[in-house]
Amino acid sequence: MIKIFALMFGGVFLAMACKELPSNKIKDKNLIAQSTIVESQQAINNQLIALQEPTLKFDKLVHDFGTIEEGETVETVFYITNIGETDLKILNAEGSCGCTVPEFPTNPIAPGKKDSIIVKFDSSGFSGNQQKTVTLHTNTANGEERVRIRATIQE
Repeated sequence: MIKIFALMFGGVFLAMACKELPSNKIKDKNLIAQSTIVESQQAINNQLIALQEPTLKFDKLVHDFGTIEEGETVETVFYITNIGETDLKILNAEGSCGCTVPEFPTNPIAPGKKDSIIVKFDSSGFSGNQQKTVTLHTNTANGEERVRIRATIQE
């Protein structure tokens, strides 16, 4: 009788300890693994799309004119290269103030090709250390790219 009671108690104990069927555990593990695979594939696809976008590379990000006289107009050239996989388009370029005027290419820049942006700075009405920004609105992943100019203006 004790043996039967022990066997029944053991069976009930095992049944209570294993509330979940082993097949359910396998299904859960498969769902987790499948979702991890899907997430990995999405990340790889996003990276591939990013690689196919145009990527702009500047020869320099900052140009320092050094010391110039107040009222002097100076200019510099920023050379750009499209190191991406599709045409680079500069949609617009704007200076941080009216004294800074960029001239930019309006035609697309093919992958591997170079072009230039001319930035003119009119120092009239300024003195001391000046720093201005030119913002390019592009079809790159960032959507905007920036270069800066600096000058120390003497009166």
